[in-house]
Amino acid sequence: MAEWSQRTETYIYNQVNGWLEEYFEENQQVQLEPKTPDESIAFYVNLFSESMYNYHLKTPKSWTATAAYDIVSWYFPTKVLLNEKEAKQVIPTLVSFTEFLGSKGYIRNAKTIVKALNEAKEEFFDVLQNPELFGTAKQFAMRAQEEGVDVSDYDQLREFAAYENFTNSQQENVLSDTVDIDVLLARQQKKIQNKITKLKKKKRRKK
Repeated sequence: MAEWSQRTETYIYNQVNGWLEEYFEENQQVQLEPKTPDESIAFYVNLFSESMYNYHLKTPKSWTATAAYDIVSWYFPTKVLLNEKEAKQVIPTLVSFTEFLGSKGYIRNAKTIVKALNEAKEEFFDVLQNPELFGTAKQFAMRAQEEGVDVSDYDQLREFAAYENFTNSQQENVLSDTVDIDVLLARQQKKIQNKITKLKKKKRRKK
């Protein structure tokens, strides 16, 4: 049985971001409805691919419809901070990117995965409407936001955790989960934006 490894996770990250560069180079994102910022596209795609591996040990070439359905119908709505606008962007983005990968022959079963993503839509939104199902880290981050805490600031989150009377071990658990999942957007967007900026400069030079 396959085991999780940092090397494989890093390989997936590099592979997927290479595909994202191609996706942006070919302006596939302009067809997305609703319109979605490049940084958000990159975030949703990276989080999806990471989750497919971290939760199901699936590399892109071994992605399955069952695993994709699980990640989108449960992991995204229970773990990830999404406002109403962002929630509407997730599935169309993943469908568009999966179709792109299928057209390039980069993954197998693209059509069945796309079908699973679309079928997950109803459950995705149902779960989003039920905060009792949210993970501890997401509930914590939501409370922090309501109190005006900048959830992209680790120090502010730690102070808020102390204010909530979390034990040291509870703090470490919830902060680790929050940083890895919810606050990742702020950090990852910066990395992706740098890549997109370089890509745009490269395209201008070609012209």
